[in-house]
Amino acid sequence: MRDTDERTEDAVVPGHRVEVYPVEGMHCGACSAAVERALNRVEGVEASVSLPAETASVRIVEGDVAFSVLEQAVADAGFRLVARNPLEDRAERERERLRRDAERVSVTRRRMITAWALTVPIMIWMVPEMFFGTPWPSAIVFQVGLVVLALPVLLGPGRETMASGLRALVNRRPNMDSLIALGSGAAVLTGLAALPHHFGAGPMIMNYAGVGAMIMAIHLTGRFVETKARGRTSAAIQKLLSLEARTARVIRDGQELEVPIASVVVGDVMVVRPGEKIPTDGVVEHGHSAVDESLATGESMPIDKSEGDAVIGSTINRQGVLRVRATGVGEDTFLASVVRMVEQAQGSKVPIQEFADRVTAVFVPVVLAVSMGTLLGWLLFPDFFHAVVDRAAAFVPWVQPDLGRASLALFAALAVLVIACPCALGLATPTALMVGT
Repeated sequence: MRDTDERTEDAVVPGHRVEVYPVEGMHCGACSAAVERALNRVEGVEASVSLPAETASVRIVEGDVAFSVLEQAVADAGFRLVARNPLEDRAERERERLRRDAERVSVTRRRMITAWALTVPIMIWMVPEMFFGTPWPSAIVFQVGLVVLALPVLLGPGRETMASGLRALVNRRPNMDSLIALGSGAAVLTGLAALPHHFGAGPMIMNYAGVGAMIMAIHLTGRFVETKARGRTSAAIQKLLSLEARTARVIRDGQELEVPIASVVVGDVMVVRPGEKIPTDGVVEHGHSAVDESLATGESMPIDKSEGDAVIGSTINRQGVLRVRATGVGEDTFLASVVRMVEQAQGSKVPIQEFADRVTAVFVPVVLAVSMGTLLGWLLFPDFFHAVVDRAAAFVPWVQPDLGRASLALFAALAVLVIACPCALGLATPTALMVGT
């Protein structure tokens, strides 16, 4: 195992060949843009990152680049580039990925349900106060109750989002989670700051803790839908890999042995009986048969094969017994090349997707700047903005012009953070393209 790891660390990505690597830790369009920028900064590298597929397509245009260089570049951006072991069973790897996707969907569903279980009571509890101006059963119980119900939403099901968003801010690479973390976190903090006033020890501050819980619950719902959509992205590849033979019958030391397909090496002589799949690409050494190559050519009629003819792995031997010498295994087979092209197609970008990625890459910093500008505007020009609130109060019952300047300024800044979050923009285009492929 150690030898395998050392080979992976010292691996060199050959020039003028596109390699597709899984990327761990991406949650939004800003994340994928950060990974793409990190890889493209490496000299001689052209990279394209797919958020739904969670992969990076890397092309070396000049010389050879060590995988460790790419890995470090992605790690510096706060993510993880995963090496692919050429000796690993590709089909098993995809099955493991499907299991991880299913587990991830289950976790996000559980988080969503937990968040809404705490948030729905908050929403119902807020109705009397919002529409009738009367907190039930009393102001103190209502204010404390909002905080007690909202805090577990952020610290429980929303903990991963909060950690991801704050970590991105600390690394000066804000992402979509940063907007949610700031919006929901600041809203719940207002709830804590509002409590002293009801005990006669502080200024009047509006309690937005319930809004913070709603922000997180809605975000977790979007995260569940997003995770479920991503889980479908490997379906096409899994269908292709399901065509691959799981085992091969090889002749070694004069004995016929059945071994896993990953154990077959170039030069092995394989025995293929009628009705079996040819395990890997090779050349017929002995025998005569008809082989169904519809997988590769679309031709419905079997093709006659005899000594010296090339055969394609995963095609079906229809008649006689063949002895085939393996000429291509692992990543060098016809089926592997088809899978690689599908992965590259899923990771490629059309102009509209590149435009969406450019927007999401700059959108988060812009939203943070606009939100801060809104806060400062309210604090510096309260009379102008208060006149707008007075007019809105006639149409929107929960707008309260009698709140303090700081409370109104904070509410406006939070609204910018939440409403402007472009998660849909970062996901909609690549997901639609993924479904199309």
